[in-house]
Amino acid sequence: MRYSLLGPVEVTATNGPVTLERPQRRAFLALLLLHANQFLGTDQIIQALWGGAPPATARAQLHALVAAIRRTLH
Repeated sequence: MRYSLLGPVEVTATNGPVTLERPQRRAFLALLLLHANQFLGTDQIIQALWGGAPPATARAQLHALVAAIRRTLH
């Protein structure tokens, strides 16, 4: 897979482009790529994605983001 972070976040697999339709999924993937080979705790990720005012469901939404990206990139 090839990832592009300068400009729009894009993913290209061997069989062509991969669509990450939702902005939050692209933001989460970019966060993970920018911190490759580093540990990011749940609280760090929540802070990066929602800032100082995360929703009450932030942890559940984060789990859903992980699942959605895994499905998309599988």
